[in-house]
Amino acid sequence: RGMFGWEKMVKTVADVFNSLSPAEQKQTVIWAFGYGNAGAIDHFGKKYGLPNAVSLSMTYWLWGVPEGKGDIIICMGIRKENIEHIFKKVETAAEVELKYVNPWQTPFRVLICRSPEKTLADIWKKNRPW
Repeated sequence: RGMFGWEKMVKTVADVFNSLSPAEQKQTVIWAFGYGNAGAIDHFGKKYGLPNAVSLSMTYWLWGVPEGKGDIIICMGIRKENIEHIFKKVETAAEVELKYVNPWQTPFRVLICRSPEKTLADIWKKNRPW
């Protein structure tokens, strides 16, 4: 059940990513909340021109975050109220219903987050999952 809706999720993230200017896209990180969402981006994202996802989930944390990026972050699979304390500006960019997924996976939300209170690298260091 955790893999149903992956293509729709990735297409939704791609639509949000492509709504950004080319200059913004170069600075954007896709932050997936959960290894399943990150895996969906990494698997299907290439055909939509997306960068690989980053995630604090399990061993995704070990891969860290790309250097020199992080002013704009597309967050996927989390509620706005659970992330807005980390960024100065958070907007809901998309919300779609998914069929046959786990109850907590729908509606699927995509947020555009700007100007983190700390660097993305600092956020990673302080949120080691084990």
